[in-house]
Amino acid sequence: RHYDIMNQNQYDAFTGKIQEDKVRQLKASFTKQQHFFSAINKASEDSVRAGFVISEMIAKSSRPFTEGQFVKDCMIKASKILCPDKKKLFEGTSLSANTVASRITDII
Repeated sequence: RHYDIMNQNQYDAFTGKIQEDKVRQLKASFTKQQHFFSAINKASEDSVRAGFVISEMIAKSSRPFTEGQFVKDCMIKASKILCPDKKKLFEGTSLSANTVASRITDII
């Protein structure tokens, strides 16, 4: 029904080889969009995983939870030098005192 109302005039003109090419083009576009969103999701998951690892290290060394922000600031400054294109990943890692405390509680 949606096709009949919204897209019939646009796509009925395509037949044969042209129609196959258009379908292939639309599928490729859709796959590219899916990959874009899965890449963002992976970066977010990696950032959270790194936050857990750092939180665990802070807990094991018996340091105050506020050290997380200091560690994050150090990581950001180092990333500006070592890998400027990845700086946003380091900025996205949450290491506030409350987050570190929550993650340590989750680990235990």
